[in-house]
Amino acid sequence: MKQLRITIIALVLLGGVLHSSGSLFLAPIHSLDLAIYDRLITTYPREFDTDDVVILDIDEASLAKPELGRWPWSRNVLVELFQTLFDEYEIKVLGLDIVLAEADTSSGLPVLEQLADGPLADDEAFTQLLEEIGPSLDYDGLFEELLMGYPISLGYYFGFSEGSPAGGLPIPTIFSDERESAQWFPRAVSFGSNLERFSDSATVAGHFNPLVETDGVIRRVPLFVDYEDDLYETLSLAMLRLSVGLDKDPSAIELPVLSAVDVGAEGVAYRLGDSDIRLPLDLEGAMFVPFRGGTGSIKYISIADLVDGRVDPVELKGKHVIVGTTAPGLLDLRATPFSAIYPGVEIHATLLAAMLEPGKALLMVPYWKQLADYVGLAGLAVVSLFVLPGLSPTVLILCLVAGIAGLAGAAGSLWLDVIYFAVGTLFIGFILLMLSQLVLGFLEEYRKKKQFTDLFGQYVPPELVKKMAEDPERYSMAGQRRQMTVLFSDVRGFTSISEQLAPSELSEFINLYLTTMTQVIRDEGGTLDKYIGDAIMAFWGAPIDAEDHAERGVVAAIKMIEALDDLAKVCVERGWPAISIGIGINTGDMSVGDMGSKIRKAYTVMGDAVNLGARLEGLTRQYGVWTIVSEFTVAECPRVRFRELDKVLVKGKEQPVIIYEPIALESDLDDEAKRELDRWDDLLEGYRRQQFKQVEKSLGDMITEFGDRPLYDWLRGACDEYIANPPPKDWNGVTKFTTK
Repeated sequence: MKQLRITIIALVLLGGVLHSSGSLFLAPIHSLDLAIYDRLITTYPREFDTDDVVILDIDEASLAKPELGRWPWSRNVLVELFQTLFDEYEIKVLGLDIVLAEADTSSGLPVLEQLADGPLADDEAFTQLLEEIGPSLDYDGLFEELLMGYPISLGYYFGFSEGSPAGGLPIPTIFSDERESAQWFPRAVSFGSNLERFSDSATVAGHFNPLVETDGVIRRVPLFVDYEDDLYETLSLAMLRLSVGLDKDPSAIELPVLSAVDVGAEGVAYRLGDSDIRLPLDLEGAMFVPFRGGTGSIKYISIADLVDGRVDPVELKGKHVIVGTTAPGLLDLRATPFSAIYPGVEIHATLLAAMLEPGKALLMVPYWKQLADYVGLAGLAVVSLFVLPGLSPTVLILCLVAGIAGLAGAAGSLWLDVIYFAVGTLFIGFILLMLSQLVLGFLEEYRKKKQFTDLFGQYVPPELVKKMAEDPERYSMAGQRRQMTVLFSDVRGFTSISEQLAPSELSEFINLYLTTMTQVIRDEGGTLDKYIGDAIMAFWGAPIDAEDHAERGVVAAIKMIEALDDLAKVCVERGWPAISIGIGINTGDMSVGDMGSKIRKAYTVMGDAVNLGARLEGLTRQYGVWTIVSEFTVAECPRVRFRELDKVLVKGKEQPVIIYEPIALESDLDDEAKRELDRWDDLLEGYRRQQFKQVEKSLGDMITEFGDRPLYDWLRGACDEYIANPPPKDWNGVTKFTTK
């Protein structure tokens, strides 16, 4: 047992040292460090002044302004807007969290120049007029002049895995032969930048690449990105250098030089020229973004309000302004510790505001962190080997609690001193060693009781293991063909709904909807295949056999519609738009199994029968019903009452299919509902016999007796169409659809 104890201590010590040194990446430790950081930043957000930074927001209201035109806006619009910011609102510095990668030809100047060089080459009046007005139509030229005359920082991005360079890269902040430190920075392999003429004209430009952690959350921004051994600064740093240069000499901006300085135990920082501004870096050459809270911690001003003159000049005078977007359609929403949907522009605005007050806001990552890890792990190893074995389980548990509290308290105390010390290595090392002592003591005392076997049985029921062992092929993930039922569901008008909700509300809305519908499907024994945005795909009949798979799918659809009533109440309470869905169900032979690529696979279904199910979901909008099922599903559901809708020929099919609307279980149907369905069947029969006028008359009587339905509108419209344009006498009653 002593040998086992030594082995465990050695492994914990080795793993901790290798992870701390960067030689071995251990995901649990890294994840814990991220979780601790998130808890610290959300519990004790940084407190510093952000009044000098403003976000000029390209929001939905701005995109809808007719005065600005369609997005992307013409360069002359941007020139007028930015000149207004400097000349009338007297902003100090402007940064662009957008890329101007394509030439602006919206003025028609290239066409006029082609005419001047071609058909109208001899027209002196035309060529003279073009010479006079040409400069005013060269929108890119106007923007180029703007960049040369005002303190503006362009924005661009780098690629780190693959891609080809696009646009013109600005001059490096630090050339390879000027690097003063061996500091590591993220190394890019490509970039996406602005037009080369813009990059050459701008005083400065900065990248807007954050560092995305393994959990997809953004917590840091690299101060520099290494591209071909030259260093390129981040957008917030570029704006800071512009600001400092203006303070020194507003008439001729001289950007301060960046130099690496050793700040002792606090590690390495970069100093701006001869100023007192120092920007501390972590071991990966990045800066932690000192978030002050969720979205809105930095002041936002909508460009729409600016255009309409609703912005007080005092709100912008002397400010550092970053132009960015919160519009969902422009895809600049990120995940941060405070929110899963956070505007990317606010990340850079927050970092810029912190750089303006670096001593109060910017977190320092001490370089003694590695030494502390090594010493701490060594101390834990000695204690585990010589002290802990003699302690009782009660004392060990008390030591465990005290140690966890001590590490948490140390991390919190350093945090309040603007120092971030990642305690994950010591935390997990300590817990592993303490737990190992508890487990080893437990094994020594109860070795003969086979604790591990008993513990395994608590998590995996023995009867389930036995059943799977008796028939393992039944649960195989290998591809096979069998008769199954597939269901497709989609939210109608989801684009409109998403436009009416804030990002956080949209996330809550779709999560609530998908959770509710998925639970119904699982309650009916369905297998969830995938989510496709707001759409749901599920099937019955695999991996567990189910003879009544068709009925289960239909009953699930009926209950999904019933569940919408509860969802509707929630939507009303929260002021959300109403939910309307369409469901398509089909039964037939399908291929099911673990399918995909070497990179990613999924247990899913494929085949013509699956495609038909998807087509039927799309037809629900045409017929004004919640759910449409095929005749093949109806044939497998004798206990369910259906309403026959039509005989259709969908895109991609050569044979027509009879489609139905499921109403309810036959046992749940009342007499009035049965009478209505019988009347409908008579109308449908008359419709197929081309008795369109009689059908319309009878349809009016049905509406009077049973109330109107969207489905009746479809039949009325079809009758009107065929009365105006009669079908051929041999018409077989089939409705053809040429689109999906």
